Amino acid sequence: MKSMFSKTLSLFQQSAYPLHHTYVQMLERYTTTSEKYLVWQDIMEVSALMGEQYQQFIQLFDAGNLNDFFYKGLSIKVAVKKKKALTGSESIDGVDNAAIEKIIAKYTNLFEHDAECLRQQKEAEKQAEEARRLQLTKERNARMRQEQEARRQQYEKEFVDFPDWDINRIKRGSRAAKILQRLQRQEISEQDFLWLKDKGFENEMINDAFYIQRAKKHLSHWKNARKPWSFVNAIADFRKGNQVREVLPEVKKQLPFSFSNGNKKLQSALYTTSGGAYRDIRDYNTAIDFGEKAHSLTPDNFRPCTLLGAAHILNHDTAVGYAWYQKAIERGFEEERVDDELRSIYIRSDASNKKRLKADLKQQGYSARWLN
Repeated sequence: MKSMFSKTLSLFQQSAYPLHHTYVQMLERYTTTSEKYLVWQDIMEVSALMGEQYQQFIQLFDAGNLNDFFYKGLSIKVAVKKKKALTGSESIDGVDNAAIEKIIAKYTNLFEHDAECLRQQKEAEKQAEEARRLQLTKERNARMRQEQEARRQQYEKEFVDFPDWDINRIKRGSRAAKILQRLQRQEISEQDFLWLKDKGFENEMINDAFYIQRAKKHLSHWKNARKPWSFVNAIADFRKGNQVREVLPEVKKQLPFSFSNGNKKLQSALYTTSGGAYRDIRDYNTAIDFGEKAHSLTPDNFRPCTLLGAAHILNHDTAVGYAWYQKAIERGFEEERVDDELRSIYIRSDASNKKRLKADLKQQGYSARWLN
């Protein structure tokens, strides 16, 4: 029956035929209300006012002949549609339309009220469902956070991470963890550093951290105790830790290293290590100047020669640089180490400088597999 009501009701769209739409809705209301007598009275009254076709329509409904009820409704729809096409109204000729509209208006208001109540109920149900869903989401997220926190706490009980050095999941309390934690704060011993390397923990970041921490200790010892060789070691270690700019202010402050008090070996070491620092920041002219000063102080030492060799080559004077490397060999520097330095310079050069350096070295008669 409900599907037949819906089918019949669809004949009269509310927007186009509001009076007839409400009229059919009254019949549906009759089937669901507890006040059937009052509704049926209104149905019978409005049907009598509307005319014989509508009385027949109601009789078919009352008899339960729903198929004929639908087709009678279809016949009424055709007549109403023609009437509205001619007059623009669905009112019925020759009847008391005011009385009909009064009864229909009562039910129109009632149905609108019911529709609004249903809408509010659905909205309330929707809001309740949304609140329930949000609460479930909130509870699920809270459980996930608790689980994550529990896993984090359990992880931290067992392991320690060193993200700055790209080293993670080290067993807490292990020798590796203790050494790395100590390295975060201060210098570690050479023995511990070598142990890390042997166990596979060494990388560029660990290497830098070791030398920087050691450099800071040497620099502090120099400043506090005025131990000159600590200053030399500080410069050398800041270079190894790739942080030469941290020590250069002290280098500039101490020039020309008069505190060496005529100790040529010390003064040469200061100029050589400082020259290496300037080489690292690509100030090759200063590096060459310091290398020449160091060589004049200790002409038999190969270290100033290797500095001058690298600085001249990096300054695009390969012939002079190569000659200095030959002097370094004459003073005890191993030829294999010359090859290592030249190869390092070549690898770190850009494409255009590689091409130039390759041609220059071959012109000097130098040959190596990596140059081919």
